[in-house]
Amino acid sequence: MNRTEFCPHCGKETSIVAHVAAFTPANVTGVAATLIQIRQQTCYKTLRGLIEVVQILFFVAAGLAGMEPFVAFFVGSEVPAGGKFMIVIIGLASAFFLIILGIAWKQAALLLVDIADCQIRLAGK
Repeated sequence: MNRTEFCPHCGKETSIVAHVAAFTPANVTGVAATLIQIRQQTCYKTLRGLIEVVQILFFVAAGLAGMEPFVAFFVGSEVPAGGKFMIVIIGLASAFFLIILGIAWKQAALLLVDIADCQIRLAGK
């Protein structure tokens, strides 16, 4: 975008420099406000609700995955202590993974719905 052109009025050579807007906290606030507005005026209320339900199901699965090793540990199976410890570690790691997966699922799914809502807004203009 940086180039030199001649003024159409006086014929003098002029440098044209591209101006890039700085990303400021004010811009972030404006972007966040726009995103909130898009999500409030969505065309996909049911889909957004389903995304919430699926995330809750991920969290429930994480809770069950985290509780199961402790139940197995205290019920008193015939597994040696080292094996019980590994069951607890694997269960907690599974629970942590399911929590992260639930959060990532929600963000990715909302991103796609936000894109769809923005496309509908642009098509209407």
